[in-house]
Amino acid sequence: MDAEGTTSTWSVRAADADRLAAIAPPLGVDARLLARLDGRHKPVSATVAVGLMRVADLLLIVLAALAVSPFIDQEFLFSREYVAAVGLGLIVATVLFNVWHAYDQEYVFQRGLRTGRILAGWAGTVGILLCIAFALKTSEFYSRLWGFSWFGLTPALLILQRFAMSFLVMRWVRTARLADRTVIVGASEHGQRLASHLNRHGDIRTRVVGFVDDRHDRVPSYSHGHYVLGNVDRLVELIRENKVDQVFIALPWTAEKRVLQIIGQLSMTPVHIRLAPDLLGFEFTNRQFTSVAGLPMLRVFDRPISDWAQVVKAAEDRLGALLLLILLSPAMALVALAIKLDSPGPVLFRQKRSGFNNELIEVFKFRSMFAHQADADGAMQARRGDPRVTRVGRFLPGIGRL
Repeated sequence: MDAEGTTSTWSVRAADADRLAAIAPPLGVDARLLARLDGRHKPVSATVAVGLMRVADLLLIVLAALAVSPFIDQEFLFSREYVAAVGLGLIVATVLFNVWHAYDQEYVFQRGLRTGRILAGWAGTVGILLCIAFALKTSEFYSRLWGFSWFGLTPALLILQRFAMSFLVMRWVRTARLADRTVIVGASEHGQRLASHLNRHGDIRTRVVGFVDDRHDRVPSYSHGHYVLGNVDRLVELIRENKVDQVFIALPWTAEKRVLQIIGQLSMTPVHIRLAPDLLGFEFTNRQFTSVAGLPMLRVFDRPISDWAQVVKAAEDRLGALLLLILLSPAMALVALAIKLDSPGPVLFRQKRSGFNNELIEVFKFRSMFAHQADADGAMQARRGDPRVTRVGRFLPGIGRL
């Protein structure tokens, strides 16, 4: 209470407290939170915050280039070459920052200072700029003192920006401004499982303020640190009073009609509506959804090597094999000659082996057994003193004895 006896902005208003107490007496922590978040303290959008961070990073790169400009003649500062260097640096940095996922919200809004990805992106930018300068033979045009000063000052400014961002994030977390005020629809097993998961793993962009359930007389009034605030109609009232930003619907997916009915009730309200996974979904956390014919599908597992990874792997295998063949060809020629002189028969031995996905493939190995005693199926492995092994074969343990 202030000196005049009126309730402060962050105190529970009597009318709100009475309404909420009638729903979930006694008035709980979640109810007080709803009562005081009266719309005058709007949450900070995480997406907007990350977007501003992107812009700030690019401005800091330009600022660093200007800050070290006294190291060069001012007449050259805005020449095409210097402007092109800074502009190219902005483009490359933007690409590499995205490649390193420096702006992923899961990364940016973790507790603590996160600078590793942004510094890796800038290090890559510096390397690419230097390579381009040497390749085009333009490095002599630029002041080395200016270039290395720019390369060194930029990461310092980016780290300072991250310090400031970390301070703001912690402040927003303390005042509940970064997090969306979230209500879970469903206080039964599904809703409780969701609340438990959020409590354990935490997401500073989401703050659960309570449950709602049309069966509030048949579910616990308090669970996992949150009260049941009423039914879905009460939720609509709270949304209209600007006290809820996000709704998680945590009902069994078999209750199709009920889920669609609730979505219909909430569809005209200005909040985010999210459908929580069914119970089985909690066993597959950190998975992403993909769209198939417009239908969201949970990506439980992906093929180990697919898409561009398959193309890169195929090229890598063939180029690597070709390079090794070229490098080892003299030694392999000597081994082949020794095998041929030691015993009659082919130099190479063909055998079936299991490859990717247990697919049978044919491999070629240097023959280390007498040709008429070789075991093409590998039914009997070679052993010490095996009479089937040739004299040369005894000196080829690293190549593979048949």
